[in-house]
Amino acid sequence: MWKEYRLTELRDIIEQMNIRPIDIMITGATGAGKSSTLNAIFGNDITKVGEGNEPETMGIDSYELNDLVRFWDRSEE
Repeated sequence: MWKEYRLTELRDIIEQMNIRPIDIMITGATGAGKSSTLNAIFGNDITKVGEGNEPETMGIDSYELNDLVRFWDRSEE
């Protein structure tokens, strides 16, 4: 997935900035593909995907990719 040299470079930059983890919020309308996008990024089913117009995510959940990046999944009601 991540090339080791890019991961090392990213870690160095984050250390210099003194931030950890980087928080990324995934937002959008129901059915926009937020959960599917997270599942694709993680390479497995970390979150349930709704069908049609029925929302599956109700509220905010967090998912840590590694010690550098954390995603937040928010559904709009």
